[in-house]
Amino acid sequence: MNLHQRVELRLKRDFSQLLTLVVVLAVMFLLLRGWNNKQPEIDRNLAYILQGRLVTSVNLARVSWMQQGRPKEIFWTAPTSDAGSGPIQTKMQVNDRGWPDPVSNCANWWSMMMGRELSNSNVTLRKDGKSCWVSFHSQPFLRYDSATGSVILLSDDE
Repeated sequence: MNLHQRVELRLKRDFSQLLTLVVVLAVMFLLLRGWNNKQPEIDRNLAYILQGRLVTSVNLARVSWMQQGRPKEIFWTAPTSDAGSGPIQTKMQVNDRGWPDPVSNCANWWSMMMGRELSNSNVTLRKDGKSCWVSFHSQPFLRYDSATGSVILLSDDE
């Protein structure tokens, strides 16, 4: 085997190894990208569940307001999902239209509406005027407007 043939053989082997490396890296990239895309789907499913429960609680609180004669504060029995704990009754501020009013603390309002303390450190709440924003992984996904009682599920681009 002369020098030219050995160089050509070595170039083919190196090219084959480089091509194998590129293919392996491409497959790893696609797998990681597919795995990473699952997180927003989980977040979106969580948002749908929380929105449904929050809408139900807000509407039940307004019904309680009407049944109790439209006072400024209502006696509210928070829904619970824990089998061991009984219903928790508390006083809740409502606005003149009967929608639950977070006043100044969205975390307390959230606890009253959902029937439990905020336990997930990935979920945060903040107040903005008459609205409470619920964020998951620092991305806002729910907004409650106490003026209208609306619970809005935000899209990814908002």
